[in-house]
Amino acid sequence: MGNPRNLGLTNALIAMVLLGGVGCGSNPNQKTAPVTSSNPSGISQNTSKHSSDSEKSASVRRHQEIRYLTKFISDYHISRPAIDNTLSSKIFFSYLKSLDNKHIYFLKNDIKEFSKIEYSLDNALITGWLKPIFPIHDRLVTLVHERYMYSISLLNTTDFWNFKLLDNQPKELSDWLSDEVERKTIWRDLVRFDISELRKAGLSRDTIKAILVARYHEIIDQQGSVDSDEVYAMFVNAFTSTLDSGTSYYPPRNHKLNIDFELGLVGVGLVLEQQGPYVTVNAVTKGGPAQMSGILLKNDRLVSIEEQGTEPVNVIGMSLEKVVGLLRGKENSIVTIEVKRNDKLLQVPLTRKQVKLIAPKVSSFVVDADQQKVGVIKIPSFYLDFIAQTRGDLNYNSVSRDVREQLQVLINARINGLVIDITGNSGGALSEVHKTAGIFLGEAPILQQKNSDGKVEVVKAKGKAIIFDKPIVVLVDSDTASGGEMFAAAMQDHGKALLVGERTYGRSTIQQMLDLNRWLRSDGGQFGALRITVAEVFRVTGKGIQAKGVTPNFILTSAFQEKTSITSEYETVLSTSEIAAVQQGSTQLDNIEAKLAARQNNMPVSIESSKNLNQPLNNAISLLVEWLKI
Repeated sequence: MGNPRNLGLTNALIAMVLLGGVGCGSNPNQKTAPVTSSNPSGISQNTSKHSSDSEKSASVRRHQEIRYLTKFISDYHISRPAIDNTLSSKIFFSYLKSLDNKHIYFLKNDIKEFSKIEYSLDNALITGWLKPIFPIHDRLVTLVHERYMYSISLLNTTDFWNFKLLDNQPKELSDWLSDEVERKTIWRDLVRFDISELRKAGLSRDTIKAILVARYHEIIDQQGSVDSDEVYAMFVNAFTSTLDSGTSYYPPRNHKLNIDFELGLVGVGLVLEQQGPYVTVNAVTKGGPAQMSGILLKNDRLVSIEEQGTEPVNVIGMSLEKVVGLLRGKENSIVTIEVKRNDKLLQVPLTRKQVKLIAPKVSSFVVDADQQKVGVIKIPSFYLDFIAQTRGDLNYNSVSRDVREQLQVLINARINGLVIDITGNSGGALSEVHKTAGIFLGEAPILQQKNSDGKVEVVKAKGKAIIFDKPIVVLVDSDTASGGEMFAAAMQDHGKALLVGERTYGRSTIQQMLDLNRWLRSDGGQFGALRITVAEVFRVTGKGIQAKGVTPNFILTSAFQEKTSITSEYETVLSTSEIAAVQQGSTQLDNIEAKLAARQNNMPVSIESSKNLNQPLNNAISLLVEWLKI
């Protein structure tokens, strides 16, 4: 059942279990104290008030911040939004969605009452008068308490347990509930689904009841602990989400958390996610205790956690947040994790260590395929160590440096062709996209950038090209986004490579990070930060990428695991239009593409190789080998 605090986030909740003594989210000791107001909004409120000196100070800070933030968005966002009634209405419904996106709390009568402020939020942004937003959240807190206490009452009713197990979660609602009868019906189904999931795990009624009662009380407590700054942050992000998915607000940072991230994190080195009643392993962090054990694998399901010297704690049905809490601890302390893999139970003792978060870097290798030597370069992201570069470190991490080095190694190995794998590459530093493209294209025009003032500038690749006149295939998928798409489009438009794979994600905007403390002259870090979309990128041919993506020359969708595209659902479309071309797309590979298309059905589905290749990469290499035969 949904936790309202996490509504609006992705359903697969993922957390890195690396932290030691560092809290994620809000302070559980911070309790909500509803806002003081004469209540001109007309929305009924809780009787308690925000009246502390700290709350008054926070209110003044928010008043100052939102006015500046709104002006900056109005002047510099790529869409130059008008702060008017139309935007106000969009923000109103975006805010409601962020609070109750599954439509399981508010009734239509609630929405009718809230609608008194639907067309006044533009004035709230301009003047900084934000009091009308808080009573809506106060109502949510009350409803969350009522709904989960009702759920607990159902668990205490013997007859309620007599039902056929539910295989599927109740269908999500597209509209607000009409009345209390309909709301109770929905909540009965939600509780029965929770029970069904735990029954499938083989748990007894008493155990299920204990787990769910604890879970429901935890949700009530979590919602009750949301303070006014968190409500404000939800509202601001409801505002930014109406503009585009790249623009977002970041509340004032927890400096202790930043320090711990810089130094490294103490933990077991697992990335976990919630899947029904189980917390499961999503990934094993390289170099961490879990990987060093050589036992834990992706999709292992956690059954229990045992701190050395204590009894094991059953974690089936436990929230991800609580499981993460159990896995945290002091460096060199021992924790034993019991996991279920298929029908086997495995106990894995781990010693907590400091885990460095190291992003994947460029890698390369050679595949011998059908008497051809094919080089493969994997570019996971367009990374750049800005801090090391700024301080003058000559050996700072840079993807363009690594690609240039790896390509030269492959050339020295006398490869006959090259596959550049940018599947899953969601971008990074724009300067590195330019430099990486320059390795293959020299200082050719690769993109057009339309700024918020409407002016368009031609962007050229940077650096000296490495002479490589062999066939190149670029492998992309639906997770190739932003900088990854820009690189792929440039290679395709210049006829330097054929693209293979899936249509890419469809995000081609440029963001800048604005530290509000610098602009509002605060040394105490009391203000947040704004990540704002300031430009959109087009191809040299004038074609857009935003919401369209880049279409490969050869589509190999069947080679990829089935995925649901999220572009249309979550990407606010900034532009689907075209602008003037600065050059036409190259036609030099058209003849090759036509010949390969004619032979595609006869291509081998696999190649002989000692490498353990995934199917998309295998297919890309097969196509390249076929190209070499032409």
